[in-house]
Amino acid sequence: MSASQPHTIPPALAHAIHELSVALSNLTKCKYTSVAGLTVVLYDILLLLSDEVRLIWQKPRMNASRIAYLINRYVPPVFLIVANYHILVLRVLALYGAGRTLTIVIYTLFAISYGICLGITINAVIVIKEKAYFDPLVHVCNIKSTPEIFRFIFLTPVFFEILIGGLTLWKGLQHAYVISHASAAPMIHIMLRDGLIWFTSVVGLRLWNALIWVFLPQSLIYLGIYILWALVSTFVSRFFLNILNIASTEAVDGFS
Repeated sequence: MSASQPHTIPPALAHAIHELSVALSNLTKCKYTSVAGLTVVLYDILLLLSDEVRLIWQKPRMNASRIAYLINRYVPPVFLIVANYHILVLRVLALYGAGRTLTIVIYTLFAISYGICLGITINAVIVIKEKAYFDPLVHVCNIKSTPEIFRFIFLTPVFFEILIGGLTLWKGLQHAYVISHASAAPMIHIMLRDGLIWFTSVVGLRLWNALIWVFLPQSLIYLGIYILWALVSTFVSRFFLNILNIASTEAVDGFS
């Protein structure tokens, strides 16, 4: 009687199992980063709750800047763009005296930048709608392929942020003493410091997300999105409260 032959898995099936295993592992990594992003936001809310109550909720009137803060802090990411940039643009305009020409230029470039993003998003949604399906094996919605144009949604805002960062850096060079001596002009110091932190951090995160979409597998494309959302929301909230904290004893147009 001949010995039984060992059972072998067909190469195609072995490859499919391997691909599924990698996809599930990558999906788990994305879930971990989403939880990490949510944890950052919730922890920061708790840390700054006393300042928020004092500087936002206990004030007698609710102006546009405070409403933008609350949207940035508590509304889902899809609604954050206008709130974030209303606060950030106000900071830059305050540094330059809010001249009419600069205001028009900045808001026009903002509209162009995110108008392009909106067009990319609409295009991507149309493509994704045709390719989306529910995977019963892992109980998640998936798409057969990701629209290549979608990677530019991370790159397009970078040009606007370079403008904002460049204007902040230029003003910082003009007030180099203030950057190193906060007591000399605390409001200018906090605006310059926070602006440079925003520029280096957020531009880096956007480029990281773009590289993920270009070079990593499709199952990892959401690896950096939740971290970007969490840090953008956290940074903007902290920047705004920093300004209000300094301005709490005096009226500052647009923020007080």
